[in-house]
Amino acid sequence: MDDGEYLEGEKHGEWITYYANGNKRSEGRYNRGKKDSLWMQYWPNGNKKSEGRFVNDVPAGLYTAYHKNGNRAPQGRFNELTGTSADGTKDAVWCYYAEDGETIWRKITYKRGSRTQPDEIFGDRPSGSE
Repeated sequence: MDDGEYLEGEKHGEWITYYANGNKRSEGRYNRGKKDSLWMQYWPNGNKKSEGRFVNDVPAGLYTAYHKNGNRAPQGRFNELTGTSADGTKDAVWCYYAEDGETIWRKITYKRGSRTQPDEIFGDRPSGSE
């Protein structure tokens, strides 16, 4: 189920989508059919699944995903919208957290969307980690 408005056939303004169980699936704002605000997604259990900002439908700035238990999973930054080919690409260090939301099990360093060095792995990949 969706809750939002259209302007000239395009999604526009605040939008909220829901799971069949009534819990929120996602929420954010569209500007003439393009995501243009902080967007949040949720797991069916109601816990936050991800949060990140979009500018003109392109991810920008800090992005955080969460495990089903509500603890953070991957976290990193996307390049800001500046009119270059790097817009919306991963940038700097992305940390991947175990289900406790504190233990980093992997770090990946990006520049303009490309990995700049080998991944840093700290022990085995924890079960349930993405």
